[in-house]
Amino acid sequence: MGVVGAGAPTASASTTSQPALASAVASSEMANAEADAMASAISSGEPVVVDELTTEHQVVVAEPETGVFRAELSPVPVRVQAKSGEWLDVDTDLVPRAGRLEVAVAPAQINFSSGGDEPLARIDDGDGRWFELTWPDDLPSPNVQGASATYSDVYPGVDLVVQGGAEGFSQFLVVSSAEAAQNPELDEISFSYSAGELEVVDLDGSAVVRDGSGEDVFVISAPRMWDSSSGPIDDQPGDAVPATRGAEAVGEGDGGRSAVMEMTASHGVLTVTPDHELLRGEDTTFPVVIDPSVSRHRNYWSMVWSDGQKFLNHSTENARVGYDGWSDGKRSRVFYRFNTSTFANRSIQSAKFAHRQIHSPNGDCTLETYGPGVELSRTHDIMSETSWPGPTRTSGTITTTSVAHGHSSYCPGWTRTEWNAKPAVEYAASRGHDALTLSLRSADESNRNGWRQFENTSSYPVLTVEYNRPPSTPSSLRTTSPTTSCVTGTSRPWINDDTPVLRATLSDPDGQNVRGHFERQKYVSGAWGSSSTVTTSYAAAGERSAQLPALSDGRYRWRVRAYDGIEYGAWSGWCEFYVKTTAPPAPTISISDPYRLDVWTDQDGLPQATLTVGRNGDTSVEDFKYSIGSATPTTSRSMSGSSAAVTFTPQFGLTTISARLVDRAGNQGPIKRVTLKLMSPKAQHAWLLDDGSGSTAADLPRPSNDTVSLQFGAGVSWASGNLADYSGDATDRSLQFNGSGAGAYTSDALVRVSDSFTVMAKVRLDELDPGSKSFIAVSQDGNVNSAFQLGYDTNSDAWAAWMANTDASGPTWTRVAADSGPIDEADNDGLPIPDGEPDWQHLAMVYDAVDEEVELYVDGNLAASANYTFDWRSEGSLRVGRGKAHGNTQGLATGRVDDVVVFDAPLTEAQIRVLRGADKPDHIEAARQAMLDEDKAGHWAMDDGSGAQTTDSSNGGHQVTLGSGTSWISGRQASADPADRALRFDGTSSAYGYTSGPVLDTTSSYTVTAWVKLATGHTQTAGVVSQRGVDSSAMFLVYSGGQDRWRFGAFASDVSGADSLGVNSRAPAARNTWTHLAGVYDADADEMSLYVNGVLQDTVAAPNTWSATGALQVGRYRSSGVYRDRWAGDIDDLRAYQAPLSQSEIRQVMIEERP
Repeated sequence: MGVVGAGAPTASASTTSQPALASAVASSEMANAEADAMASAISSGEPVVVDELTTEHQVVVAEPETGVFRAELSPVPVRVQAKSGEWLDVDTDLVPRAGRLEVAVAPAQINFSSGGDEPLARIDDGDGRWFELTWPDDLPSPNVQGASATYSDVYPGVDLVVQGGAEGFSQFLVVSSAEAAQNPELDEISFSYSAGELEVVDLDGSAVVRDGSGEDVFVISAPRMWDSSSGPIDDQPGDAVPATRGAEAVGEGDGGRSAVMEMTASHGVLTVTPDHELLRGEDTTFPVVIDPSVSRHRNYWSMVWSDGQKFLNHSTENARVGYDGWSDGKRSRVFYRFNTSTFANRSIQSAKFAHRQIHSPNGDCTLETYGPGVELSRTHDIMSETSWPGPTRTSGTITTTSVAHGHSSYCPGWTRTEWNAKPAVEYAASRGHDALTLSLRSADESNRNGWRQFENTSSYPVLTVEYNRPPSTPSSLRTTSPTTSCVTGTSRPWINDDTPVLRATLSDPDGQNVRGHFERQKYVSGAWGSSSTVTTSYAAAGERSAQLPALSDGRYRWRVRAYDGIEYGAWSGWCEFYVKTTAPPAPTISISDPYRLDVWTDQDGLPQATLTVGRNGDTSVEDFKYSIGSATPTTSRSMSGSSAAVTFTPQFGLTTISARLVDRAGNQGPIKRVTLKLMSPKAQHAWLLDDGSGSTAADLPRPSNDTVSLQFGAGVSWASGNLADYSGDATDRSLQFNGSGAGAYTSDALVRVSDSFTVMAKVRLDELDPGSKSFIAVSQDGNVNSAFQLGYDTNSDAWAAWMANTDASGPTWTRVAADSGPIDEADNDGLPIPDGEPDWQHLAMVYDAVDEEVELYVDGNLAASANYTFDWRSEGSLRVGRGKAHGNTQGLATGRVDDVVVFDAPLTEAQIRVLRGADKPDHIEAARQAMLDEDKAGHWAMDDGSGAQTTDSSNGGHQVTLGSGTSWISGRQASADPADRALRFDGTSSAYGYTSGPVLDTTSSYTVTAWVKLATGHTQTAGVVSQRGVDSSAMFLVYSGGQDRWRFGAFASDVSGADSLGVNSRAPAARNTWTHLAGVYDADADEMSLYVNGVLQDTVAAPNTWSATGALQVGRYRSSGVYRDRWAGDIDDLRAYQAPLSQSEIRQVMIEERP
């Protein structure tokens, strides 16, 4: 029978009560005690116990070598404090005292009968509450062995054994034989009990002993009995040999058959009814142990079994873990509760949970591991009613160990088994929890090889925790040289010394030496940069200083923390200062939309520009100087904020802008220069040269761009054109060049040689053999050389295109020349050629900036090609009839030039052949249109006017089916053409249209264009056109409500939740106004571009594309598997091209009428 005490020290042991740590030691007192102990340990070089933190369950030691505190915790009391103040280890051996046998040192007074008619066992909690049991007959003198006393033959062949524990006792009836088991006295076993003023309450199989306030003082668990049979032992034959009599026979019932017994407690009698089948069965192995147990009601530890038995705070019951497949098939778990209040606000360095293992199923004692391991976990707290399966885990498995001791029948002693418990203790410490409950369970509760038994009577588990108190937060922060206080924000000090000294006072609560870690950061580009650290040496508490290395100008902040050799303390707050010893940086310069700096851009008009000069993060700047049109800034202006604005009217061409900052000390920063490069939109020009008179030649009129006239210099005159020579068409004219003068020219550059372009002309030499004279039909000037030249090259004696590698004297020329000479002896045009006269020939030069290749075509056939990259940009006039080299005019042979055409795109051979025959304005227009139509994948003019579809007028045949949220309205050109129609979308879920399948290959280059009118007041995102995959759209052109901008983009992949990329318009989207949108994807350049009303808005990288095989969608797009954001407003003239249209081609599309 086991009775476990309350935890109050026994009076006979001369002990005093130890209150709970949390209430006994205030936080400040605890800190002071720790500091004193560590100081004493460091001074003596020996570990020192922190006496103020010693309790029945805990001892804390200051370790001088490591500088940490080591705490050893037990779930049950392992020491008591005598009235003298001395701490005594619990000693459960029985000693004679006052005529009885008493547990030597225990938190409760526990004693047993020395024989005769006195009570068998008694426990007193020290508060006047006690409980005792009396055997019904006189007892013989006991045989005492350690903590056990055996009363032999209380019935024939039946011994009565009592065993003392730390807080209680157990008693056992040991039935030695089958003959002894037949004694009718064993049918029911009765003890008389007495509890003074306490009340014994029967709980149907168990009982509790309560005081008048309703507190449960003792608990009498459901009794159990077991025989001495044993299951097989791994690696050993047969059964274990059981003990025969007395204390040696008690064991723990491991491997034996067991049963729970009936028990009643009433009117001073405790009656236990053994299981007769187990007591007297044929298979029973003797001795049989009958254990009615009584335990003190404390939540120190608990063991629960799957058969319903539970053991709360049992003093004489060992802990069992796992699946007992060796006997009755029960499963067992164990829970231990530790007081962790000491660790609040402490830094846990390590924590180990250790238990003495005394049994595992293997008979080979040399095995280090065996079977599934035992898991350590954190759980909810244990309660008196805790039963199988025990409290819920509050963590996963922290650690598992498979250490094996060996079968207790063959492997004596014990094996220390350890688990890492640091995560659990850290969890409790970080949250200030006063208690931590740990559980042990088998990693596989269906494998009997995981069955384990741990000592829990003479030794208990120990939780060893090493912790440290980090250094204190530094104080008295300041800088010296010069001296400043610790300040942040706009009041931060400015210092003119780039090597300041940082100072702070450091200390450690444990009195350990500390060193300082001074961290500094510089503020860069709107954010604090990476950290640099200066570390001091170790010393006692006091002021530390850190000399900084030479700092560059800028805003700095610093802080400090202390290190005690184990861990860092908390950081101090930040301190700031500003170093300024040098000139300010170069300014930032930006310009207002639609202008862009340092890149050539098209510009329709020249609105006023706002130039913004910024101080580039230097808050000391008060003034700046600037110039527009000069590399040296001369005009001074003040700068009261982070930037200042200057307005001016730009000019076409290249304009140099310069600026520099001036700080508070008058230091002038470096000059920053930017360029504004503006080119009027002059792509796709054609001079058919049919004017016939005057000193200029007209550009073919184009509503989509400005026309540029060719002006004539000396040596230029009118002559018959190629059609006049061949067919007698007197209206066809050309220019005659006499080998001198300036030729014909434009007012400024038309060809951006860094981008793709095509130039072509018809050329006729006046001589069959020009000899040493080259004849340059078309070129474009640089300052010193032509960027390119197209015509007859005397060095190659062939038609050629040649390019200079630099705009400086002594260039290297790269030539792309035809194999044959310039004289066309054949009748390539199918027209009569007078014998012996030069023929007209069509020349074309194509530069592809993506492939970095130059091609030469003669009469529509590719004659030669070469890889080439333009490394410089010519900004001079386009020239007809001459070139430029070394700053001088060249290529002035005599001859004629007709039909000069410039494109801002690399034309294909087929396109060049079409344009070769373009001699009249309508020819050029037809050729341009044919070139666009080649790549047209869909065109919906939306002029149907009725029905539920709108027709595709391209060859694709992709009709668009309309939702009920659409309606027909007059088109944007209805005032001039009443037949022009458009579609209105009402923004509801039915406002959409779709094709039956894909229109575009979204992995190749493409363009989508449309005229749109966004409804007044609409602010939500609205889709114009897209092409869907399964979950996402690979392309979408939309109004972005969140940014109030037009947007062209794509989702990165066809999955739900995919990211999107794209490009936005510069200005907010206009409402109730027809606006032309064009989205271009260039697969060769991996770029996406957006045009609004023919003006490029921006270009972004688009490296990832995917194939959208779903239908083209009008008025909506798809994201995460859902159609979203229907269009609210009108749409007209929607087009799709399987090519990346140029800006000039987009403008051509803008002005085209209905198909």
